[in-house]
Amino acid sequence: MDDKTVPVLVARGGVALSGRSVVQLLAMADTDDKAFDELLRYRAPQWLAAYGFADADCGSMGAQSNRGAGGDSGRGVRVRRGIPNVLAAMHSRRKQAVGLLRELANAMSEGHAPRPVASFGVIDTAGPLADRSWFDGAFPKGTSRLPQPPRTASTSASGPESDGDAQEPLFYAAPAPC
Repeated sequence: MDDKTVPVLVARGGVALSGRSVVQLLAMADTDDKAFDELLRYRAPQWLAAYGFADADCGSMGAQSNRGAGGDSGRGVRVRRGIPNVLAAMHSRRKQAVGLLRELANAMSEGHAPRPVASFGVIDTAGPLADRSWFDGAFPKGTSRLPQPPRTASTSASGPESDGDAQEPLFYAAPAPC
């Protein structure tokens, strides 16, 4: 099973979040691995897509085309950077990622554009605003992968994947019409 497949037992059990508020998670993300992982997996994708740092799944190549520079009518193709790649890059630069997540939360709360964050997690208030090119430089695209989420009690070693049995599908397709 690859790392993008959700085992049936996990899907049935749902996602078990810690119950901590975003403020608590942001305060503890520097040192608490579980808080950082929860922020990165379940909060960061929406925040990053909202500010244009990452692309939500568009579903097709046609959805990736955009207008030329400066709103010209010429068509161009933009290089897409998906959520899994962005999260893996952020995971490898934790201090800067935590600083950026705190800045994104602050920017949403106060209604302003986010500012760049230095590699050691400090916000650069004197420089220009953070944009996609800053983000791509701060969190470069790489070959690393986001680690697997920790297994919950319902997905312990006694699960079907541990003894080699095949998992049942999450849902079955409707029968073909006659």
